[in-house]
Amino acid sequence: MTTLDRLQTQLRNFILSDQVFEAETTLKKIGKDAVPVLRELIKSEKVRVRSNVLELAGQLGDIESCSLILRALDDPDDEVRNLAIFQINKCSHRELIPDMFIALERHSDPRTRGTLSLQLGMIGNKDQIPLLKKYLGKAKDPELRHQIGLALTRLGDLEARAALIQRLSDGDSSVRYRALQDCLYIQDKSLAAYFTLALEDFRNVVQLTIPGEKPAVYARICDIAVTVMEGLGYKFSFTAETVQIRSGKELEEAKKIVSSIPRQ
Repeated sequence: MTTLDRLQTQLRNFILSDQVFEAETTLKKIGKDAVPVLRELIKSEKVRVRSNVLELAGQLGDIESCSLILRALDDPDDEVRNLAIFQINKCSHRELIPDMFIALERHSDPRTRGTLSLQLGMIGNKDQIPLLKKYLGKAKDPELRHQIGLALTRLGDLEARAALIQRLSDGDSSVRYRALQDCLYIQDKSLAAYFTLALEDFRNVVQLTIPGEKPAVYARICDIAVTVMEGLGYKFSFTAETVQIRSGKELEEAKKIVSSIPRQ
Protein backbone atom coordinates (compact mmCIF):
# COMPACT_ATOMS: atom_id res chain seq x y z
CA MET A 1 0.00 0.00 0.00
CA THR A 2 1.39 3.38 -1.02
CA THR A 3 1.48 6.39 1.30
CA LEU A 4 -1.40 7.94 -0.67
CA ASP A 5 -3.47 4.76 -0.38
CA ARG A 6 -2.88 4.73 3.36
CA LEU A 7 -3.89 8.38 3.76
CA GLN A 8 -7.01 7.91 1.63
CA THR A 9 -8.00 4.92 3.77
CA GLN A 10 -7.45 6.99 6.91
CA LEU A 11 -9.56 9.81 5.49
CA ARG A 12 -12.36 7.41 4.63
CA ASN A 13 -12.32 5.93 8.14
CA PHE A 14 -12.24 9.35 9.80
CA ILE A 15 -15.24 10.54 7.80
CA LEU A 16 -17.21 7.38 8.51
CA SER A 17 -16.45 7.54 12.24
CA ASP A 18 -17.30 11.26 12.46
CA GLN A 19 -13.74 12.24 13.41
CA VAL A 20 -13.93 15.60 11.69
CA PHE A 21 -10.72 17.16 13.04
CA GLU A 22 -8.66 14.14 12.03
CA ALA A 23 -10.34 14.12 8.61
CA GLU A 24 -9.47 17.80 8.11
CA THR A 25 -5.85 17.16 9.06
CA THR A 26 -5.61 14.30 6.58
CA LEU A 27 -7.31 16.39 3.89
CA LYS A 28 -4.59 19.01 4.21
CA LYS A 29 -1.96 16.34 3.62
CA ILE A 30 -3.41 14.87 0.43
CA GLY A 31 -5.29 17.82 -1.12
CA LYS A 32 -7.06 17.01 -4.38
CA ASP A 33 -6.27 13.33 -3.97
CA ALA A 34 -9.07 13.33 -1.40
CA VAL A 35 -11.68 13.78 -4.13
CA PRO A 36 -12.14 10.04 -4.93
CA VAL A 37 -12.93 9.42 -1.24
CA LEU A 38 -15.36 12.34 -1.11
CA ARG A 39 -17.03 11.23 -4.33
CA GLU A 40 -17.51 7.74 -2.88
CA LEU A 41 -18.85 8.81 0.53
CA ILE A 42 -21.23 11.51 -0.68
CA LYS A 43 -23.39 8.53 -1.72
CA SER A 44 -23.53 7.20 1.85
CA GLU A 45 -26.94 6.45 3.33
CA LYS A 46 -25.89 8.22 6.54
CA VAL A 47 -26.75 11.91 6.72
CA ARG A 48 -23.82 12.68 9.01
CA VAL A 49 -21.34 11.11 6.60
CA ARG A 50 -22.68 13.16 3.71
CA SER A 51 -22.51 16.29 5.86
CA ASN A 52 -18.89 15.54 6.74
CA VAL A 53 -18.09 15.14 3.06
CA LEU A 54 -19.58 18.54 2.26
CA GLU A 55 -17.61 20.22 5.03
CA LEU A 56 -14.40 18.79 3.58
CA ALA A 57 -15.41 19.56 0.01
CA GLY A 58 -15.85 23.21 0.95
CA GLN A 59 -12.39 23.29 2.51
CA LEU A 60 -10.83 21.68 -0.56
CA GLY A 61 -12.57 24.09 -2.92
CA ASP A 62 -11.37 22.61 -6.24
CA ILE A 63 -13.67 22.13 -9.23
CA GLU A 64 -14.49 18.49 -8.53
CA SER A 65 -15.31 19.00 -4.85
CA CYS A 66 -17.41 22.04 -5.72
CA SER A 67 -19.30 19.90 -8.22
CA LEU A 68 -20.14 17.61 -5.30
CA ILE A 69 -21.48 20.62 -3.42
CA LEU A 70 -23.75 21.61 -6.30
CA ARG A 71 -25.02 18.04 -6.69
CA ALA A 72 -25.76 17.91 -2.96
CA LEU A 73 -28.41 20.58 -3.53
CA ASP A 74 -30.55 17.60 -4.60
CA ASP A 75 -29.90 15.65 -1.39
CA PRO A 76 -33.06 14.20 0.18
CA ASP A 77 -32.10 15.49 3.64
CA ASP A 78 -32.76 19.10 4.68
CA GLU A 79 -29.59 19.31 6.76
CA VAL A 80 -27.38 18.25 3.88
CA ARG A 81 -29.14 20.55 1.42
CA ASN A 82 -28.78 23.50 3.79
CA LEU A 83 -25.07 22.78 4.21
CA ALA A 84 -24.66 22.59 0.43
CA ILE A 85 -26.35 25.99 0.08
CA PHE A 86 -24.01 27.39 2.73
CA GLN A 87 -20.99 26.05 0.83
CA ILE A 88 -21.92 27.49 -2.57
CA ASN A 89 -19.76 30.54 -1.94
CA LYS A 90 -16.72 28.23 -2.02
CA CYS A 91 -17.45 27.48 -5.70
CA SER A 92 -15.44 30.20 -7.41
CA HIS A 93 -14.48 28.43 -10.64
CA ARG A 94 -15.93 29.95 -13.81
CA GLU A 95 -16.06 26.47 -15.33
CA LEU A 96 -18.91 25.74 -12.92
CA ILE A 97 -21.16 28.53 -14.25
CA PRO A 98 -23.14 26.17 -16.56
CA ASP A 99 -23.71 23.79 -13.63
CA MET A 100 -24.89 26.69 -11.48
CA PHE A 101 -27.46 27.71 -14.06
CA ILE A 102 -28.66 24.11 -14.27
CA ALA A 103 -29.09 24.16 -10.49
CA LEU A 104 -30.84 27.52 -10.72
CA GLU A 105 -33.32 26.03 -13.18
CA ARG A 106 -33.86 22.87 -11.15
CA HIS A 107 -34.42 24.44 -7.73
CA SER A 108 -37.39 26.68 -7.10
CA ASP A 109 -36.89 27.64 -3.46
CA PRO A 110 -35.82 31.30 -3.09
CA ARG A 111 -32.91 30.64 -0.73
CA THR A 112 -31.15 28.26 -3.12
CA ARG A 113 -31.79 30.47 -6.14
CA GLY A 114 -30.68 33.59 -4.29
CA THR A 115 -27.42 32.04 -3.12
CA LEU A 116 -26.66 30.70 -6.58
CA SER A 117 -27.44 34.09 -8.13
CA LEU A 118 -25.10 35.92 -5.75
CA GLN A 119 -22.30 33.48 -6.51
CA LEU A 120 -22.88 33.85 -10.24
CA GLY A 121 -22.53 37.58 -9.73
CA MET A 122 -19.20 36.96 -8.01
CA ILE A 123 -17.63 34.71 -10.64
CA GLY A 124 -19.47 35.57 -13.85
CA ASN A 125 -19.27 38.37 -16.40
CA LYS A 126 -21.65 40.31 -18.63
CA ASP A 127 -22.43 37.16 -20.60
CA GLN A 128 -24.52 35.95 -17.67
CA ILE A 129 -26.70 39.09 -17.50
CA PRO A 130 -29.42 37.96 -19.98
CA LEU A 131 -29.88 34.60 -18.23
CA LEU A 132 -30.11 36.17 -14.78
CA LYS A 133 -32.60 38.73 -16.06
CA LYS A 134 -34.77 35.85 -17.19
CA TYR A 135 -34.90 34.56 -13.62
CA LEU A 136 -35.46 38.05 -12.26
CA GLY A 137 -38.57 38.28 -14.42
CA LYS A 138 -39.90 35.04 -12.96
CA ALA A 139 -39.02 35.77 -9.32
CA LYS A 140 -41.88 36.64 -6.99
CA ASP A 141 -40.03 36.50 -3.64
CA PRO A 142 -38.81 40.03 -2.69
CA GLU A 143 -35.52 38.84 -1.19
CA LEU A 144 -34.76 36.69 -4.23
CA ARG A 145 -35.44 39.65 -6.53
CA HIS A 146 -33.10 41.72 -4.38
CA GLN A 147 -30.32 39.14 -4.59
CA ILE A 148 -30.64 38.69 -8.35
CA GLY A 149 -30.58 42.47 -8.70
CA LEU A 150 -27.33 42.62 -6.74
CA ALA A 151 -25.79 39.94 -8.94
CA LEU A 152 -26.83 41.87 -12.04
CA THR A 153 -25.36 45.06 -10.63
CA ARG A 154 -22.02 43.41 -9.92
CA LEU A 155 -21.97 41.98 -13.45
CA GLY A 156 -22.45 45.47 -14.90
CA ASP A 157 -26.16 45.72 -15.68
CA LEU A 158 -26.92 49.45 -15.90
CA GLU A 159 -30.59 49.17 -14.98
CA ALA A 160 -29.81 47.24 -11.80
CA ARG A 161 -27.02 49.69 -10.94
CA ALA A 162 -29.39 52.63 -11.32
CA ALA A 163 -31.83 50.95 -8.93
CA LEU A 164 -29.10 50.61 -6.31
CA ILE A 165 -28.11 54.25 -6.71
CA GLN A 166 -31.73 55.24 -6.24
CA ARG A 167 -31.88 53.27 -2.99
CA LEU A 168 -28.81 55.15 -1.72
CA SER A 169 -30.96 58.29 -1.93
CA ASP A 170 -34.11 56.74 -0.50
CA GLY A 171 -35.69 58.62 2.39
CA ASP A 172 -36.29 55.42 4.35
CA SER A 173 -33.31 54.88 6.65
CA SER A 174 -33.54 51.07 6.47
CA VAL A 175 -33.51 51.16 2.67
CA ARG A 176 -30.53 53.50 2.57
CA TYR A 177 -28.66 51.43 5.17
CA ARG A 178 -29.14 48.22 3.22
CA ALA A 179 -28.09 49.91 -0.01
CA LEU A 180 -24.82 50.92 1.64
CA GLN A 181 -24.25 47.34 2.81
CA ASP A 182 -25.02 46.06 -0.68
CA CYS A 183 -22.18 48.18 -2.07
CA LEU A 184 -19.73 45.92 -0.24
CA TYR A 185 -20.95 42.98 -2.34
CA ILE A 186 -20.87 45.01 -5.57
CA GLN A 187 -17.30 46.23 -4.89
CA ASP A 188 -17.57 49.15 -7.33
CA LYS A 189 -15.62 52.12 -5.93
CA SER A 190 -17.46 54.55 -8.18
CA LEU A 191 -20.69 53.96 -6.24
CA ALA A 192 -19.24 56.08 -3.41
CA ALA A 193 -19.90 59.11 -5.62
CA TYR A 194 -23.53 58.73 -4.52
CA PHE A 195 -22.82 58.63 -0.76
CA THR A 196 -23.30 62.37 -0.13
CA LEU A 197 -26.80 62.06 1.31
CA ALA A 198 -25.74 59.10 3.44
CA LEU A 199 -22.80 61.06 4.88
CA GLU A 200 -25.25 63.79 5.87
CA ASP A 201 -27.72 61.33 7.43
CA PHE A 202 -27.50 61.28 11.23
CA ARG A 203 -30.29 58.79 11.87
CA ASN A 204 -29.47 55.83 14.12
CA VAL A 205 -29.45 52.39 12.46
CA VAL A 206 -27.15 49.98 14.35
CA GLN A 207 -26.86 49.62 18.13
CA LEU A 208 -23.22 49.51 19.19
CA THR A 209 -23.77 48.84 22.89
CA ILE A 210 -24.97 45.59 24.43
CA PRO A 211 -28.80 45.38 24.48
CA GLY A 212 -30.01 46.68 27.83
CA GLU A 213 -26.86 48.68 28.52
CA LYS A 214 -27.48 52.32 29.40
CA PRO A 215 -27.07 54.64 27.70
CA ALA A 216 -27.61 52.91 24.38
CA VAL A 217 -25.22 54.05 21.65
CA TYR A 218 -26.13 53.76 17.99
CA ALA A 219 -24.13 54.07 14.80
CA ARG A 220 -25.69 56.45 12.32
CA ILE A 221 -26.08 56.04 8.60
CA CYS A 222 -23.20 58.47 8.09
CA ASP A 223 -20.96 56.26 10.25
CA ILE A 224 -21.91 53.20 8.20
CA ALA A 225 -21.13 55.09 4.97
CA VAL A 226 -17.57 55.80 6.12
CA THR A 227 -16.95 52.13 6.96
CA VAL A 228 -18.39 51.05 3.60
CA MET A 229 -16.07 53.49 1.83
CA GLU A 230 -13.14 51.85 3.59
CA GLY A 231 -14.48 48.47 2.47
CA LEU A 232 -14.52 49.73 -1.11
CA GLY A 233 -10.85 50.66 -0.89
CA TYR A 234 -10.83 54.34 0.10
CA LYS A 235 -8.18 55.45 2.58
CA PHE A 236 -8.58 58.01 5.33
CA SER A 237 -6.26 59.77 7.76
CA PHE A 238 -8.05 57.78 10.47
CA THR A 239 -8.86 54.09 11.00
CA ALA A 240 -12.24 53.25 9.45
CA GLU A 241 -12.34 49.44 9.43
CA THR A 242 -14.85 49.17 12.27
CA VAL A 243 -18.18 50.93 12.71
CA GLN A 244 -18.00 53.71 15.28
CA ILE A 245 -19.31 57.21 15.84
CA ARG A 246 -17.46 59.54 13.47
CA SER A 247 -16.48 63.09 14.34
CA GLY A 248 -17.51 66.04 12.22
CA LYS A 249 -13.93 66.32 10.98
CA GLU A 250 -13.88 62.69 9.88
CA LEU A 251 -17.20 63.03 8.07
CA GLU A 252 -15.96 66.13 6.28
CA GLU A 253 -12.91 64.20 5.10
CA ALA A 254 -15.17 61.47 3.72
CA LYS A 255 -17.43 64.02 2.00
CA LYS A 256 -14.39 65.67 0.41
CA ILE A 257 -13.37 62.31 -1.09
CA VAL A 258 -16.90 61.68 -2.34
CA SER A 259 -17.08 65.10 -4.00
CA SER A 260 -13.96 64.27 -6.02
CA ILE A 261 -15.38 61.04 -7.46
CA PRO A 262 -16.90 61.41 -10.94
CA ARG A 263 -20.43 60.04 -11.27
CA GLN A 264 -20.85 57.30 -13.84
